[in-house]
This record gives sequence, structure tokens and C-alpha cells, in this order.
Amino acid sequence: MRTGSAPKHRYQIAIRLGIFFVLAAILAVPLYTSSTAASHEGVGKTATPVAAMDSSSALSPVFNSRIGRTANFSLMLPQATPTPAIATYDPTCVTPDSEFNLGQEVCATATTTGGSAARRRITWSDPDGNVRQTTPVTSDPQSDHFTIPVTPTSTLSNGQVVNNIGNWRVNLVGRTLVTFAAFVVKDPNNATADLSVTKIAPSNSQQVAAGSNGSFDIYVQNAGPDDAATVSVIDHVPANTMFVAMIQTSGAPQVVFSCTNTPDGNNNITCSIDTFAAGASATFSFVYTVNAGTPAGTVITNAVSIASATTNELNNGDNSATASAS
Repeated sequence: MRTGSAPKHRYQIAIRLGIFFVLAAILAVPLYTSSTAASHEGVGKTATPVAAMDSSSALSPVFNSRIGRTANFSLMLPQATPTPAIATYDPTCVTPDSEFNLGQEVCATATTTGGSAARRRITWSDPDGNVRQTTPVTSDPQSDHFTIPVTPTSTLSNGQVVNNIGNWRVNLVGRTLVTFAAFVVKDPNNATADLSVTKIAPSNSQQVAAGSNGSFDIYVQNAGPDDAATVSVIDHVPANTMFVAMIQTSGAPQVVFSCTNTPDGNNNITCSIDTFAAGASATFSFVYTVNAGTPAGTVITNAVSIASATTNELNNGDNSATASAS
């Protein structure tokens, strides 16, 4: 007969019950305290309508202070890390501004810079990507000033001539670029634009048999800073082909070019527009037919150019393009 096991079993049950009552007491004390406080608080007071309660006290805590302990729920969520930023202003550093003329002063203000401990700097880059000024970051936030040269171009210490007109950037830089703000510089006395054109043979027109149609895609853009006036896109019909159509495929209705339907005496097709706005772009499809009897493998080369009759051009290097098919 196992008489020794019964006292041991009763002893284990007593320990478990003891633990249960201790835990119950621990949980009951704050509830009793808060409910007692609530009952005392309610003596001699009228109930507060729900609509009259402050929304922050009703929604922010996990438990309302009238019924239990409070815990601000927002403190339990992950807190967003402030993001570094930089922006350009007029010389007072008060009014935001992103368009300036030659000779004017620009203010840039950087926030969440990290101060001097972050070892960052503010740099000013011209339209060609050259850094014109560098200022170490020593505070948070920090403002910096840059005076734009008064002439359309400048000569660097290495003898390189660079543009002062066009799209500039002010950068917050550490070991790498942290963030930047763009601004544009204009010459109030001379409108200037940066026109460009690119051309490709799409995948379905890289090989075109004699008697078949092919096409070239053309993309034109005005990078500014000013609108370009009296702009012409001139496409030369390739040898061994016959012109079919020049179709504008994007840009409308804001940008609408007018294209000729037949080649001129120089075998050119011209698309023109009175005003090609800064920042605007358009695409075209130049469709042609390879002449019958053209030997297989004959290279079909198509050339295109863009120009303005009245507006100064910033960069002539991207005003023409060619593409080939066979």
C-alpha cells in the first residue's frame, strides 16, 4: 500500500493553489485601486457626456484614466526617423524659390543635418555637374548662400569653360549624396534652351526586307531653362527607301508639331512648332518602305536634327542623332 505518496500529492496541490492565489492578488490590486478611485471620483459629480470628452484623452490611452491605468499608445509604436532635407529660398532664406537670374543670390537651408558630428557638407553644382562651392555642416538646421555668376559662362581654374545658365543643384553630402534640391538659372536678356533629339530602330524594325515597311522612333525634348521658339525637327529620308508617314505618338495635346506630308527638294521631312515649352517632350514614328530590289543586308541609316531659329542653344552636342536598320 502506497501511503507515502498521498501527502506528497497534497503538498503539490497546495503549492499550486498558493501560486494561483498570489497571481490573482497581484492582478486584482490595480483593478481594485482604479475602480475605487473611479467610484470616489464619481461621488457628487455628474457623468460627463461622451461628446464632451477630450478626443485625445478618449482615444490616445490604452485605458481611459477613469477606468484604469493609462498608457499612451503612440509611445508603444515605432517612431519615424526624421529625414534630412534641403530646399532653396530667396536671399532672406524665408521665401521658397527655385528660379533665379544670373547675378542673384540663392539661399539653401538644410534640416536634420546631423550637425558637425555627421561630417556632412553643402555643395553647389552647376549644369555641367561641377562643384562651385562647398560649405561644411556645423549646425542643425543650417543655411548656406551662393551668388550666381553674372555671365552666361565661367572659366574654371583648370581652364574649362562651363555654363552658368540651366539646371543647378544644391546637395547635402556625406560619404555619399544624402539629398538635393534643384533650381534653374536664366539669363533675363537672352532666352536659352537645351534642345535634344534621340533616334532608335525599334525591335520589330531592326531588319526590314525589300518591299516591307519599317520605322524609326524619334524622341525630342526641351530641358530649358526657357521655352524654345520656332523649333524644327528635320528628318532625312534614307537612301533605298520611300517615305510613308511621320506620326507624332506622344506630347499632345500640350505639344503639337505640324509635319510635312511629302519630302522637300533635299528629301527631308520637317515637323515644326511655334513654342516648345521648357520641360516639354514629344515622340514621333518615322515610317518608310524599303525599295523593291534592295539587296538583303543593305544598311538603312536615318538621320534627324532639332533646332530653334531664335532661341540660344545650351548644348549643340545632342541636337542630332542617327539610327540604322538592315
